[in-house]
Amino acid sequence: MLNNVYDFDHTIYRGDASLDFIIFCLGRHPALLRFLPSQAVALFLYAIGKWDRKQIKQVAFAFLGSLKNIDEDVKAFWLKHEHKVETWYMARRKPSDIIISASPEFLLAPIATKLGVKTLIGTKMNAKTGKITGKNCRAEEKVARLEHYDNKITISNSYSDSMSDLPLLRLSMNAFIVKKGRITKLEQEVIMTDKPKPSKKQLLRELVLYGIIGGSTAALDVILFQVFLNLQVQLFIANFVSVNIAIALSFLLNAKFNFKKTDSLGKRAIKFFSVGYFGLLISFAILWLGVDILDLREVYVKIFSVAIVAAVQYVLNKFLTFKN
Repeated sequence: MLNNVYDFDHTIYRGDASLDFIIFCLGRHPALLRFLPSQAVALFLYAIGKWDRKQIKQVAFAFLGSLKNIDEDVKAFWLKHEHKVETWYMARRKPSDIIISASPEFLLAPIATKLGVKTLIGTKMNAKTGKITGKNCRAEEKVARLEHYDNKITISNSYSDSMSDLPLLRLSMNAFIVKKGRITKLEQEVIMTDKPKPSKKQLLRELVLYGIIGGSTAALDVILFQVFLNLQVQLFIANFVSVNIAIALSFLLNAKFNFKKTDSLGKRAIKFFSVGYFGLLISFAILWLGVDILDLREVYVKIFSVAIVAAVQYVLNKFLTFKN
């Protein structure tokens, strides 16, 4: 029997279901914001190569143990997000389809059932603890999991948004890359060519320079923040203005001197500022917790928030704003 195999995130779903679920849970249960610092540290350790995807994913989902009813949260999540399943997939889906994804199986199971897809292969994560059994279901692991499911399977068409799925795409009669709903068939010579990885020297240079730029703009952020407080500017307004000035300067310096990507500056700036505003939300949360709840000195809490936010923003900007 011929089967079509689909990646899920950014392929038949507009976005990353895991990230969307984490953000959804943070909004639904604000008390979970206490997990943000450990998640930020995990992001940074992953970005510098100290942690792998399995480790960071387990920390990112550690909040699951604090949810009273995970089934209800997952159900509520899909009621709000099922519209993000691509219309092109809805038109061609079949019961024989196989969805294989790095996202947790417990998270994708309800939507797979609703789509009528009988076979779902994902990362095996404990829905009550966030702990992963086996490997993160990505790249070569997708092939291993698929062969474990059925080592005689014949793949007619395979779809993914990422060349990291080349091991899986190579098993298919026809391979397709999906970008923002646009489907492009891959030629055989492309499928058989491995994409070169950036050298450790290049990554180290990029990280160090990002740190220098980030440290400089973070220092400016803290200085301006203190100046505004001395001028009797309200706490959160002072934070908002100082952060925006730092974000703008950081974007210009990183685009010109670090990542050296000055094409599509408008789009990149929107992404950079979006990442910056996400960091701003984290900053507000830390300030609220440190100043209003723990009654700590404003500047010390601000310095701590800058360190946490910087780690998160580095990862997001590297893989989102300044990607090729």
